[in-house]
Amino acid sequence: MSNIEKNGEKIIPKPEFGFQRVVNQTTSQMISRKNQIDQDLNSFSSLFIDNFQLIKKDVIDFAFEKLRLKTIAELGCVWGVNGAYSRYISGKYSPSRIVMVDAIWNEFALAECGKHPCIETLDGDFCNTETIGKVGKIDAVIFFDLLLHLVNPDWNSVLRMYSKYTSCFMIVNPQYFGTDTTIRLWDLDYDTYFQSVPHSPTQKSYARTIANPYEYDESQKKILRDVFYVWQWGIKNHDLIDLMDRLGFEPIFLKRGNIAYGKNRMFNDYGFIFVKRSDMPQLLI
Repeated sequence: MSNIEKNGEKIIPKPEFGFQRVVNQTTSQMISRKNQIDQDLNSFSSLFIDNFQLIKKDVIDFAFEKLRLKTIAELGCVWGVNGAYSRYISGKYSPSRIVMVDAIWNEFALAECGKHPCIETLDGDFCNTETIGKVGKIDAVIFFDLLLHLVNPDWNSVLRMYSKYTSCFMIVNPQYFGTDTTIRLWDLDYDTYFQSVPHSPTQKSYARTIANPYEYDESQKKILRDVFYVWQWGIKNHDLIDLMDRLGFEPIFLKRGNIAYGKNRMFNDYGFIFVKRSDMPQLLI
């Protein structure tokens, strides 16, 4: 495992890989960054919506500034954002190919993505081996707000699947600080679960799952307890980093976002970039 403390808070890099960590910024640096953000938002204003998150933009920008990336796959890219992040990448960095995979495409997202010649849209389950085969070998795969939802196959299995097809992972995920190890959230007691997640038990999807957790959901081919649209995992930083280490990937970026979730604030957004060690020399700019 990389030289990283188990609590996931303090990161001590291996010197040969030059791990990037966000440090305190001077006022002039903060102003410069704000000006750049404003410029980007103005340049691509048609892409953005209220919940376009800057932590994800930071991950994207760092990856393209430090790595030679020409082909990208973004998974689960429609709900709430209509493909905004890949359209941002297309507009700013002009990769040769972006494959966007989702099972809930809408007309607006398809129309907007269709304006970008480098974007291909795939309608399907990104956990399906046939879909992964259609994506094929790719420089980088984007997982934004996905890992905590993935059960059967679990988040770690999905990362393992894609590790055979890519040299880089860009990940933003609400990470958990309520326990020492990664947990399945439904294993918590009722009160702790709903103190931890930013949802109410009266919401339709949660009420249905609580009432009949082992009912089969035909649309997702899973029992309700395993479906994608509820919060499933509390993933610890050190468990994610350890898994990627065992898959042959080194972290080159980690940043804590500004958004915390749940009444007890045990979830916080984190951004990661992992690069395959064997591909590091040819990818680094």
